[in-house]
Amino acid sequence: MSQVVDQAHPRMRRRALRTAVATVVIAMLVPVVLADTASADRITDMQRQAERMAAHLDDLEENVDTLSEDYVEAVYELRLLEDRVAQAQADMDAAEAALGQTRTRMQTYAVNAYVNVDQSSDLLVILGSQPQDSGARLGYADIAIGKDRSMADTFRSASEDAAVAKADLMAQRDAQDALQAEVNRRKEAAEGAVDAQQSALAKVRGQLATLVRQEQARRAAEVARVARARQQQSRSGRAAASSTAGRSVPAPSAGVGGAIAAARSQLGVPYRWAGSTPGSGFDCSGLTSWAWARAGRSLPHSSRAQYASLPHVSLDALQPGDLVFFGGRSVNHVGLYIGGGQMIHSPHSGSVVQVASIYRRGLIGAARP
Repeated sequence: MSQVVDQAHPRMRRRALRTAVATVVIAMLVPVVLADTASADRITDMQRQAERMAAHLDDLEENVDTLSEDYVEAVYELRLLEDRVAQAQADMDAAEAALGQTRTRMQTYAVNAYVNVDQSSDLLVILGSQPQDSGARLGYADIAIGKDRSMADTFRSASEDAAVAKADLMAQRDAQDALQAEVNRRKEAAEGAVDAQQSALAKVRGQLATLVRQEQARRAAEVARVARARQQQSRSGRAAASSTAGRSVPAPSAGVGGAIAAARSQLGVPYRWAGSTPGSGFDCSGLTSWAWARAGRSLPHSSRAQYASLPHVSLDALQPGDLVFFGGRSVNHVGLYIGGGQMIHSPHSGSVVQVASIYRRGLIGAARP
């Protein structure tokens, strides 16, 4: 019996030792596992935060683009209105000059008739002699002015024209003042959106910034994948689509090389609100309108106006020199396509004219100058 106990004793001791070791190992592993779990949860939380931040930045960029285009569109409309104000001023000046000339002719006619008794006047036949008293002279003057009804009609018409021209000028100036106030309001809104975007970006630091960039890259890749898939689908049904559309795609415009060369010459030039000055600053539509103006094609300084006024082409039919448009609720950005899925554009405040992929959020169409 003692021998059995003695023989079992080493086994019991080994079992106890294994149990103790296991306990220690488990005690050591539990914090590691918990740490790994906490770390995994933290990474997951950061990834979700990065996704939310990337989506928020996308929304902010969309808002900035929309408000910036609202401002540029208002500036464009203001410039058109300034032309109408100038024309209204010229029309009023011309009307008042015509009225003044008519008034002078009538005064001269009346004075000659009253003072000098114009010998050629038919009124001498009526009166028989020169009037002697003041009453007769006044009556003669009245008859003299009323004698030439065409002159009176001309004066009345000139007066009416001058009054209409003046009223039109005043209305145009009131509209100009209202639109200028709207321009200022839209600029403040756009600048506020830019400040909000910059503030959001400033909060993205360290590892979160890396995760946000990765998420933005993933979103951009997804946009590109979807766009290419749509292009492929469009190519496969292009013949049917063109027959349904009932119109042919316009031929590439002359001067494409000049427009692209002009845009390339401005790479690195800063973005500027409503800008269209080489070497100084451009907004998106200012760049495209200026570049195509160098090639002899006049375009409005507004991405919305460009999209509305130019013939559209499908994305799978893009040619260098075409304009590519972006937006959400409405068009808010434009770039100059240079081939290979690339464009030259002036993105937003704080950036410069640069080459970038057309495959970005909000790609909605293309047009050919």
